[in-house]
Amino acid sequence: MTQSMEQIKKSHHERRNAQRFVSDDAGVSALEFALILPIMMVMVLGLAETALYIDARAKVATGVDAALRHTMFDRADVDGITNTALAAGGFDADTATVTVTSFTECSDGTAVSDETPCEAPLHRRTYVSVRVEKVHTTLFPVTGISDEPIVISRTGVAQLP
Repeated sequence: MTQSMEQIKKSHHERRNAQRFVSDDAGVSALEFALILPIMMVMVLGLAETALYIDARAKVATGVDAALRHTMFDRADVDGITNTALAAGGFDADTATVTVTSFTECSDGTAVSDETPCEAPLHRRTYVSVRVEKVHTTLFPVTGISDEPIVISRTGVAQLP
């Protein structure tokens, strides 16, 4: 079977077009970008969410530390301790909860009231506990992963002089 000259030219032309199509790399960068973009976006948004969470934890810790320093000067001023914790953390009363408690115990660990003396040779020790809680709202909530609110809390205890 002999091919006509026209069929040979057509076959050669099709083969050359196929080779040109395979070796053409125009648009490859755009395709790679389109494939990588969703993964990169998830990574960037996840990094932003993590940074906001770490910042919120640091603010809660700062509030507890400042409130405990305040107790060294005036342990009876519960409102002042609370306001110090809120101000140091950059919170207001709607976004964070501050709980201040004090307790007294003898040096053997037995809890006593503020007026009860300890038996000799035990000494009284008074402590103040400050707890700061903040509900962290995520920037990008994902339904189904965790529908529970994220509560960031920290408690600090200081022994008063």
